[in-house]
Amino acid sequence: MRKNSVSWFAHSIALIIAFQSLFGCQVFNLEQDISQPVSVTPDIQVSILPPMTMTPTPACVSAAGVDIEVIPLSSKSAHIEVTGLSPHEQVLIVIFSEPIAGRTFRIEETPVEVADENGKFESTQEGLVNFSTGAPVKDWQIQIIHSKGVACASVSLP
Repeated sequence: MRKNSVSWFAHSIALIIAFQSLFGCQVFNLEQDISQPVSVTPDIQVSILPPMTMTPTPACVSAAGVDIEVIPLSSKSAHIEVTGLSPHEQVLIVIFSEPIAGRTFRIEETPVEVADENGKFESTQEGLVNFSTGAPVKDWQIQIIHSKGVACASVSLP
């Protein structure tokens, strides 16, 4: 029996040496602390912002040398030309209808196109309709917001 104990002891030592050579001197804690849950989801930060208030449409502020012309193309579209802008200037287009049965329709767009090297901006606006019914709307106000002010015009579509 003593021979088997020595053999068992030698095998145990051999296993310990093999284990240490494979895993180095790392200590493994096989007991898991279940009192502290482990989270695998990242932390999420939530920001609560104050409510936004609607800002009124900017007032028309004519800038010297900036002119706007709106050409009706159809009952649902118009072509806008603005001159006197800075070269390559980005503009914001605001189009809104005259009230119809208490409702006003509004479109805001920052087009990809910018003013050319001479300060001329052109855009064709389609879909000038009652958004609920798709019916044409005749009277529209157009505002072009630019670095010098707000150019305004009215158009009555055929």
